[in-house]
Amino acid sequence: MAKTVQLSDEAYARLTSKKGERESYSDVILRMTGEKDPLRFVGRLRIREDFDEVMAAMRRAEVRGRKRLGK
Repeated sequence: MAKTVQLSDEAYARLTSKKGERESYSDVILRMTGEKDPLRFVGRLRIREDFDEVMAAMRRAEVRGRKRLGK
């Protein structure tokens, strides 16, 4: 089922800048809001910028995990 969502011009521009040539806006939103299985997520990456974002997010998660463990 499809839903209608209102976005500001700035939000639309940002979302559009993240959209791959063959992606729908739904694909972009699902990709940007996080896939629980990193290997499945990486398999869907289309451009280097996305890969860099994923790697940075994984590094941040690793740092948070180490802090929680006191390492």
